[in-house]
Amino acid sequence: MDSALEIWNNGNLVLVEDVFAPEIVAHTSTFPDDIVGLEGIKSWVTFARTAYPDLHMTFDEVIVKGDKIVARFTLTGTNTGPLSMPTGELPPTGREVRITGLGIDRVQNGKITEEFVVYNVLDMMLQLGFTLTPPAPPPPEKK
Repeated sequence: MDSALEIWNNGNLVLVEDVFAPEIVAHTSTFPDDIVGLEGIKSWVTFARTAYPDLHMTFDEVIVKGDKIVARFTLTGTNTGPLSMPTGELPPTGREVRITGLGIDRVQNGKITEEFVVYNVLDMMLQLGFTLTPPAPPPPEKK
């Protein structure tokens, strides 16, 4: 777990190959498509640390059972870099965020082969100062 924190907290991409299996598939609430392979994980870390250079992760609770590790985590950071989203790039807001989430990892031969990471993306966006614009109401029905 210390190596995972070193990856996220310090951007130490050399450790990615020690923590994750080459066939890693990560499913996240951030992206519509899965993150695949070691290069995908490195890109994910780079994406996060570009948007939040002071990103800091802590594991609040960790449960290990069989080939699974479940971790409740907290991420904090200041958005001083662009945030690349599926809909396009958002400019930095300078705002701090505090995000809690859950990760479920499948481990084989000491390396993570599959990962599920979920957190409240809407809460993060609201902390950054973004707002929701309701959709326009449907046109009135013709009588």
